[in-house]
Amino acid sequence: MQKRRARRRTVKTPYYIRAGKQTMIDSHVVDFASRFPGKRLKDIHSLVMALSNLKRKKVALAQMDQYYSKRTASQILQDGFVIIDRCVDSYRGEPMAEDRLPVQGCVDYHVALCAVLRAKGIQARFVRKGNHSIVHFFLYGRWYEADVNRGVSLRKAIAFRSRHRSATIEIREPIRRLEPDEIKRHKQAGNYKHGLDAWDIGIKSIRDYDRYNK
Repeated sequence: MQKRRARRRTVKTPYYIRAGKQTMIDSHVVDFASRFPGKRLKDIHSLVMALSNLKRKKVALAQMDQYYSKRTASQILQDGFVIIDRCVDSYRGEPMAEDRLPVQGCVDYHVALCAVLRAKGIQARFVRKGNHSIVHFFLYGRWYEADVNRGVSLRKAIAFRSRHRSATIEIREPIRRLEPDEIKRHKQAGNYKHGLDAWDIGIKSIRDYDRYNK
């Protein structure tokens, strides 16, 4: 009597656990992810805040095309900095070109975050909403939004409040849970796109930034 062969169940790999060309997982990405071994929300919060501590390298307008969305996640982590416009974080900066908002590092922050989350086995998608990049990640059966730029603002607000104890400042957490129909609303509003990383959705130069910003 022949034994019946057990049917092999093919498990499909979730799309947003895969690496993109800009978010390939190498030893540098894995090393950074290993600093946050857990998969709880507080572990992801610590990871986001660690990325918010990356140096913010100011670049002149003429140099922005040389740097904007040119590096991989691994290169960003190795370099230890994100690219921002020279006018950001400064009272005396270069004036911005007409109809252009300043670059504040969101592409670099969230390309790195996508790669690190996937290295931890967490689905993460790079999201562009208008002129700002964020990350959506899947945990506990729900999608969450992570914004490293909010982490930067949170650190500044805490530092300011510690110096001025009487000051009341609204603090926005860098992670929040997405409502079930929120993504659908964003898609209907337009100027929204998500993918594996910035290159995957067509952001490869400062001209692409301007295109999304319109």
